[in-house]
Amino acid sequence: MNFSISNLQALAALLLCTLLGFAFSGGSTETTGQGATGAPTADGFERKCGNCHRGGNYGEPELEVLFALDGNDPADALTSYVPGQTYRVSLTVGSTVQSAAGYGFQLQVLTDQELPLTAGTLSDPADGSQVSEATATMRNYVEQSMTSTDSVFTFTWTAPAAGTGSVNIHAVGTLVNGLDGADGDNGSNTPLVLKLSEEGATSVADFTPLSASMSPNPVFASTQVQVNVEIEQGGTYQLGIHDLSGKQLRHTAVELTAGPVTQSIPTDGLRAGAYLVTLEGRGARWVGKLLVR
Repeated sequence: MNFSISNLQALAALLLCTLLGFAFSGGSTETTGQGATGAPTADGFERKCGNCHRGGNYGEPELEVLFALDGNDPADALTSYVPGQTYRVSLTVGSTVQSAAGYGFQLQVLTDQELPLTAGTLSDPADGSQVSEATATMRNYVEQSMTSTDSVFTFTWTAPAAGTGSVNIHAVGTLVNGLDGADGDNGSNTPLVLKLSEEGATSVADFTPLSASMSPNPVFASTQVQVNVEIEQGGTYQLGIHDLSGKQLRHTAVELTAGPVTQSIPTDGLRAGAYLVTLEGRGARWVGKLLVR
């Protein structure tokens, strides 16, 4: 029997949805190693809950995200965040059509960039929630840890450091019928995206973009990579290598002069995979994707 690429892709999607249906209580990242918020990645976009959980009569999940300081103040909607501030977050999943037998969700916070990085820290999930890492993207998510009859989930988010700029909260929900499999459920086809601006600091959006490129790219490990960049203002710049979650793996300060500059980056010790390279200084910033074979 011959299978085309499209046949194999369809079969893989079916198997993935079957896994999600039978192991819904564990959450998407725990079950599949992938995120499902529809957020942008270095290679495109994540899938969404609605790709598998479909065919139900609950309609599109309705989501609401509220924040409280120190877990004591009344929860409210936010349009901006204070760098380093810790917020207690509550996410409600609901239906405007009829109540579901169970509820699920997934949420992550990313920087507002073409190649987004994880913004801040998710922690302290209440019963029914967990913080998980997606092995496919090495990003952290908060999601349900079991099929919940309570449609409200709570956890903590510590905002990123000053200078991060605007961040985007990407959230999805799932309304399930409580039966085996994903059919008869409804998952988000249109993720909720909330933009929070940064209070009281220069944001990433205010940085002047640097014009730069890397070569060779892809590269074999232990090979020097050259960053070719046009520097408008000479001075001290911060050069860093990050994984796709935004975790900094290497950092060095470099002195660059104005004009065309070539800066070497050692890749020894890096495993095969995708990385983000950042160069920042003098009010300018560049982010590039590096592939190591």
